[in-house]
Amino acid sequence: VKDLLQHCNVKRFILHGELTADDLAPLAKHSVPAVGKLKLLHVGRAIRTKGLRDLIRALALLKEYPNITLVSAGDGEDLIHCKSEAAALGVAERITFHGQISRDEVRRFSRGSS
Repeated sequence: VKDLLQHCNVKRFILHGELTADDLAPLAKHSVPAVGKLKLLHVGRAIRTKGLRDLIRALALLKEYPNITLVSAGDGEDLIHCKSEAAALGVAERITFHGQISRDEVRRFSRGSS
């Protein structure tokens, strides 16, 4: 974001985050998934501004691709609304909601292990 805003002459840039991803595991070679199979991962608090509900709506637009699934890790006041939205849009069976999980579990999911 700082790089994108540099032309705006920002005098001071401060990043505020509850969790940072500065300790991610190194990239590893993964086997190529089956054609058309894609697992999306959303990690973050389930609050309206984090985009989980938007991701659920986007997944609903891709109904012709049933092999695209979503794993959600995070808890918050919007989680119940996200689950309702998924059910209403007919994509609940393609989403796994894990709620709050440990950092080790987040790392495992980010490596593609589930």
